[in-house]
Amino acid sequence: MDTEQWTRQRWREENERIDSIIERGKARVGLEHVRTSWGWNKRFTRKLGDAMGTTGRMRFSVPLWPRATEQEREETVLHELAHILVFAQCGVIRQGFGRQRESHGPNWKAMMRALGANPQRCHTVDRTGLKRTQERYVVPCPGCDRKHSISKSLRTKWVRQRQTRRCKCLTSLGPELAAAARRAS
Repeated sequence: MDTEQWTRQRWREENERIDSIIERGKARVGLEHVRTSWGWNKRFTRKLGDAMGTTGRMRFSVPLWPRATEQEREETVLHELAHILVFAQCGVIRQGFGRQRESHGPNWKAMMRALGANPQRCHTVDRTGLKRTQERYVVPCPGCDRKHSISKSLRTKWVRQRQTRRCKCLTSLGPELAAAARRAS
C-alpha cells in the first residue's frame, strides 16, 4: 500500500495507535515517567524508524510505514521505545566502534522481552519503487570488478580522503576511485 492511498483519517488513527503502544509499553515496564516524543520522517527509505535516547525522540518512516504490516509497525515502535527506555535506565551507550552492536545488546534485548516483543533489528518491508533520497554512485573494484553503490555523502568523504573502505577481495576503495565514480541510473 502506498502513502498516497492512506487518508488523513488513517494517519490520525495510526498516530493514536502509536501513542497507545508507547504508553502501554512504558506502563508494562513501570517507566511511565520517562519522557518520549515521536514524529514522522519523509526521508527514511531504508529504515522503518530510529530513536535518540538522549532526547527521548523516535522517528518513523512515512514512505515505509504504510507498506509494513500491523505487527511490523508495532514491533518497530516497541523496538525504538526499548532504546529510549534502556538509555533512561543505563545512561549513555558507548560511542564509536561496536556502537550498533551494543545498542542492540543484552540490556536492549531484555527490555524488548519485558515489552513483550521479539528482540530483532531488521524489517522486511518491500522498498521497491521508492525514490532514494540521495544520489548514488557506482564504484567498480579494481581487484575483482565488483560494483559498489555508494551515496553522495560517502563519495564526498572518499574524495576528501576522510574515509576509505575495502572490498570483500580486500582491495582498498579510496579517493581515486570515488573521483572517477559514475552516477547510478
